[in-house]
Amino acid sequence: MMSFADAVKSTPGKVGELVWLEVGEREVRGRLDQLRHCLVGRWGIISAPFPKLEYVKGKIKIAVLGRDILLFDFELSHEAERVLARGKRSIKENCLILDRWNPKVGCSCKNSNAVEAWVRVVRLPLHFWSLEVFKRIGDGCGGFVAVDEDTRSLSELQWARILVKHAEWEVPNSAHIVLGSGCFSLQLWWESPPWFTQVVPGRLAKGRRRSCWVST
Repeated sequence: MMSFADAVKSTPGKVGELVWLEVGEREVRGRLDQLRHCLVGRWGIISAPFPKLEYVKGKIKIAVLGRDILLFDFELSHEAERVLARGKRSIKENCLILDRWNPKVGCSCKNSNAVEAWVRVVRLPLHFWSLEVFKRIGDGCGGFVAVDEDTRSLSELQWARILVKHAEWEVPNSAHIVLGSGCFSLQLWWESPPWFTQVVPGRLAKGRRRSCWVST
């Protein structure tokens, strides 16, 4: 397996169809300091009444990170700790499970259970807009699940949006449809969460260090 360092050295910035970047802690330190004030909320099932999310001192910003994940950005770090210490909260009769933010939030990991992801087939020619073709494309991308309502109703024709099974971090970036003696090459846009893998230090000859990709 090619190491991260060898991959970057062989073709700086790009290896095959992948772009590789190595950033230092100094480049992200400021953002990491801000995120230490943040909590992550996931919706759970209410089996007992929980206290409501109370008013907090200072400002609080709420943003959507992904499906069923919210980010709570507290102006005051001690307020985040206070809310976290009180355990589960409820918002409009919905249970909210809170935890500290960490770099893996919103990511999938190798060997995790199969998930679903939306893929957009950009500028799909109009004569291919049929459920049969959507199913063929979806199966080729991991397994067809469904199409969204705008695609089904033909109200958005810039792309066909298909929900597929998604269990690998490497995904195809194009689809090729052959009709008769012609071939249509189409770009795929994936709406999938980032994947996280662990990098551990290795050793080369003469004491030089390198980094190798290993599975989490």
